[in-house]
Amino acid sequence: MKFKMSIKKLCIFFAIAIFIYVLEQNYAKILDYKVNVLDKEYKKLADENNSLKIKRESILSIETMDRISKEKNLKKPYDASVINLDR
Repeated sequence: MKFKMSIKKLCIFFAIAIFIYVLEQNYAKILDYKVNVLDKEYKKLADENNSLKIKRESILSIETMDRISKEKNLKKPYDASVINLDR
């Protein structure tokens, strides 16, 4: 009788251990999927950021600014009114 109780306890222990193992494997797959989704989103945003930097540089180029200022009949600003942006 004592032996049967030990086998039952051992079977319950293994069943719980297997259940926890399967749960951890499933959770690891879910986390891996989420990491891949976030990685793709990060790469997309990094590409978009690079293209926006290039666009900003092209807009802020001296030639472009001179052309736009001539088209709009703008005057050169005073030195005190110019603010430099950190890049």
